Amino acid sequence: MSNTNITFGIEFEFDWINKDGREYRHHISMPNSILNRGWRYQDDLTAGCEISTPILKSVGEAITKIQSQFRRIIKASENNDDIDFHGYIPYFDCTGGRTLGQHIHVGKLNGISFSTAKSLATYVVNIYPFLMGLSANPIPSIRGLEARYCRPIYTYSSVISTDHYAEISYSEQHDTLELRIFDGNIPQVNLVNAFIITHVAKHKINTTPTQYNLNTYKIERERALRYGLISLEIPRYINTIMEYAGNIKIPNIPCIKEILYLACKYGLNVSQVYSMLNLQPQQKYQYFKKQLTNVKQYLENILEIDGINNKERIERWRNEARDVSSFKNLLEISERTIRTIRERKNEIIREERAKRIKQLITSIPRENLLERSVVQQSITSNNYKIARISEVERWTTDEVAQYISYLIMVHGENYMSKITPRQVIDNPERFYVLTVNNQRWSRPQIIGCIAIHIREGQIMHLVVHRNYRRLGIARILVNHVINVARHENLRNVYAIIRRNNTPSITLFTSMGFIKIDENNDYITVERRV
Repeated sequence: MSNTNITFGIEFEFDWINKDGREYRHHISMPNSILNRGWRYQDDLTAGCEISTPILKSVGEAITKIQSQFRRIIKASENNDDIDFHGYIPYFDCTGGRTLGQHIHVGKLNGISFSTAKSLATYVVNIYPFLMGLSANPIPSIRGLEARYCRPIYTYSSVISTDHYAEISYSEQHDTLELRIFDGNIPQVNLVNAFIITHVAKHKINTTPTQYNLNTYKIERERALRYGLISLEIPRYINTIMEYAGNIKIPNIPCIKEILYLACKYGLNVSQVYSMLNLQPQQKYQYFKKQLTNVKQYLENILEIDGINNKERIERWRNEARDVSSFKNLLEISERTIRTIRERKNEIIREERAKRIKQLITSIPRENLLERSVVQQSITSNNYKIARISEVERWTTDEVAQYISYLIMVHGENYMSKITPRQVIDNPERFYVLTVNNQRWSRPQIIGCIAIHIREGQIMHLVVHRNYRRLGIARILVNHVINVARHENLRNVYAIIRRNNTPSITLFTSMGFIKIDENNDYITVERRV
């Protein structure tokens, strides 16, 4: 059931920058005469300045009050020679090891109890990595990963603490749930996070706690802060938010639409867009002035900066984001993006494999291969050898491993199978090759290969060169590893075969293997040794 009495507040930490792009990262007090009603200055010497909003009841009210306050600060900076920050405006940049933060408090007008805050925290922690990814500034986030002023909640073995420096805490001063992981950032980012958190709170603040896993949270937290949104499975987070708060309708507030759209479509946050702009010192001043004096907008503010880079891209993003109307839209966008990424990843894998095959083929002797009849005669007269990869005459181990990789990739049951030469050498399975002497090469020719995992008894990587199939070579190789298994005192050996690989299934069953398991793609066969 929705609770409409949720309130929130934001604490802003920032440094200073002037029109020439000169940064000032030392503390300057904020005179009370410049603060609007309900705003508070906090004497925090770790930041250039820290101020807090009054209690806010809606995102619309937050836009009005935040915009009004920062406009007043900027006006004083430009017109009042007597203030300490004359010529300087707020600057949210956490590069160079700076650990500016922004805290969001969530509760009700009369406050909430610790137990209520703890219950709400169980819901917040399940979406917290996504919110972190939205606000990480820069990536990786020094504040989130290293700062002592923002301690991971999993170190408390709980979802909440009364420790002021815990990233999820109960503020005994304000009787609120305090979330302090967020890096210093333009107000638009905090509006998005507050928008999500308050919607979840409206539905879940008076309900029973939900399940959470701090080990999973630890992994996701690390990904979000170190690598950004692109490392998260964003559709899962959007689904979780919808599970908690329903299909949230996104208001016609451009900054909320745009920031969420960029996150779901491209895995980008505001800090990454800022870096992409590669702003000159004077442009940085323009960037922060425009963002602070027109909080409802985001990308439009960027387009108003003189000589901005990537203008066409920013315009495209702005236009694309206009159609976003709900979290269901965001889910569809993020799922399409995941599919596109997977498809492109598969394309890259296929391209790399094809390139690798081409390299292997060009490095493998293809001329002067033995005629099929010659190999047949050698097999019939037992004039062949089976050896481990380090024991093939006049071949180095690396050369044998490379040829095995070639055989598996080009002559294996699945053309796109892959094992690298390094894996042939390093993997736990033991490889054997069957060779026949080739006078033209001045060394033996490798005809086929097989491997067996000695500890588990699994037979793997049975491949015979296509020129020499149906000569009994595969049977010889299988018999060899059965003997190896017997020598190693194994009781059973088994193989996992694709269901559509009829020749292999026929071979193994003819050699006494019986089916012990199967699924849609594979069957498993086994025999005693």
